[in-house]
Amino acid sequence: MRFATTSLIKQVQWLPAAALLAIILTGLLMPGYSSLSQHMSELGLLDHPAARVLHIGAIVGGASVFLFGIGLALHPLRCFRWSAISAMIFGGAYITAGVFHSGPMHGLYGATMFYIVVPAFFVAELPVSWRDSAIRHVSLAASWLSLTYMWFMFSGLEPQSIRGLTQRIGALIIFGWYPIASYWLLRKTAKTPSSVAASSALRARE
Repeated sequence: MRFATTSLIKQVQWLPAAALLAIILTGLLMPGYSSLSQHMSELGLLDHPAARVLHIGAIVGGASVFLFGIGLALHPLRCFRWSAISAMIFGGAYITAGVFHSGPMHGLYGATMFYIVVPAFFVAELPVSWRDSAIRHVSLAASWLSLTYMWFMFSGLEPQSIRGLTQRIGALIIFGWYPIASYWLLRKTAKTPSSVAASSALRARE
């Protein structure tokens, strides 16, 4: 069980990054498509084989985050309830962004926005003894910057001429947190005996 949990958490260190990189590079190389002013989802609407890169990338990235959520749920600490559920909702919704090219099911009626709370829930659910300043600041910054990006986009303050660029920067922040959190959590878990981890989790709930 521990090997399976570790594998579920570890795979998020590279799968979403690889999928996102493939989408970004495809957009840069696609004639007639502007990575500066067009959203990544618009790449998937093109009548071109390159559109499959977006669809496959979204499915792979979403599945990876979903599996990470399962790994959090199975972690020996047994304290990542909210972050695990939120990660699975975000991952599942992102999969639909690859399956459905447009419409309300593209992103599962906006459920992809759960990505905003995953880092904040993660650090909030950590036992106090595990909350070092590095992971705390990185996680809170990821949530805050993600929320800021969504505010700029929905408020209309995002310049239309660079909305493709800002989306890609936002995606790097959103998916860039997962490898950091995964690496940090696995390193911390390896250094902490299971009995101590369980005791820490119990004290955190009290």
